[in-house]
Amino acid sequence: MYLIVWSLFFSIAILSTVSSKSVNRISLFVFGFILVLFTGLRFYSGEDYQSYVWLYDITPSFIEDWTQVKTIPVEYGYALINFIFKLAGIESYLFLFVLSAVSLISKAYIFSKLSKISIISLFIYFSFVYYNSEFIQIRWALALSFIYFSILFYLHSKMYKAMLFLAIASSIHITSLLFFIILPLAKIAERYRIETPLFIVGICFLCLSPYIDITYLITSNFDFGGGGYFAIKLKTYLENVEARISWHVLFRYFASMIIVFFLHRKYFYSNKYNKFDNYKFVKYQGALYTLFLVSSVFCFVFISFPILANRLYIFSDFLFALLIVNYVSCIKRFATKTIILIFVILVSFVYSLLLLNYMINSGNIYEYSTWWRMVA
Repeated sequence: MYLIVWSLFFSIAILSTVSSKSVNRISLFVFGFILVLFTGLRFYSGEDYQSYVWLYDITPSFIEDWTQVKTIPVEYGYALINFIFKLAGIESYLFLFVLSAVSLISKAYIFSKLSKISIISLFIYFSFVYYNSEFIQIRWALALSFIYFSILFYLHSKMYKAMLFLAIASSIHITSLLFFIILPLAKIAERYRIETPLFIVGICFLCLSPYIDITYLITSNFDFGGGGYFAIKLKTYLENVEARISWHVLFRYFASMIIVFFLHRKYFYSNKYNKFDNYKFVKYQGALYTLFLVSSVFCFVFISFPILANRLYIFSDFLFALLIVNYVSCIKRFATKTIILIFVILVSFVYSLLLLNYMINSGNIYEYSTWWRMVA
């Protein structure tokens, strides 16, 4: 089932390289609808699904018990969402369906606003992150939706709204707190044009990552006693550090940073805005590029903390999927542009197949099953 859905997505992405904008918008809607159904109808097909059902089951179902929401072992915002749906008498599988729908639809909307060919950007992004994000990590997937909306406000220089959406994301998943640092740093880097030093710093941190143990530095220098929920959550993550990120994933991180850096210098570094359709596109592309470099540096700093680095790089993959398609769209020769897009789509598809095989063999996802059969 996984292979059928992704092969369909691959076919739509390939066709979009030669389709009109109106056809691509229809393609985005059609596949978005299919992916919402495929994701939302899953039933105990991923390793974290049972945990989210358990969280929903222990959530109070009466308004008089609302004060007990804070006892649920999860971020307060996500606990409150559970409580609201539980009050409405909605079953857990329907609740998780709604969360998946909100997450996927919001991401498709953001891509439609920021990508020249949104269906291809969406395909690249989900080829890298779908299984370990949307399919398994329900809270982080939902939090990312709010983070991506904050990026949309960030690009429009509406920082107060961006911070508000980050606050909502932080109430759903603790990792979102880092973006209160990443966004202001990216704004500073963009203002002072220090993208090249950022790139060099990122490469240095990547090369030094085997010798930097962030988890040890944090646990040995900070006291988490009496620090509240977020401190306890961070301590739990630090005490249950996963195995280091595998070399092929690190290579992908490195390669994507190199590709983005050189493509940006080729197409945007000269600031000759008259080469492009509009100034706003160039401005947004520059801001996304700086964000990508800052988030990549953070990822490389936290390589020894894989659970955090992997979640950060889902955000970087979002930026990469936007940037790479927008760079290629700047190529004037139709044949050259089409061939490059097809190559990028093919590489992403192969990677998604390898990732699917790994996730199944490692027990992260199981044979696909749906709750629809249970209620039909």
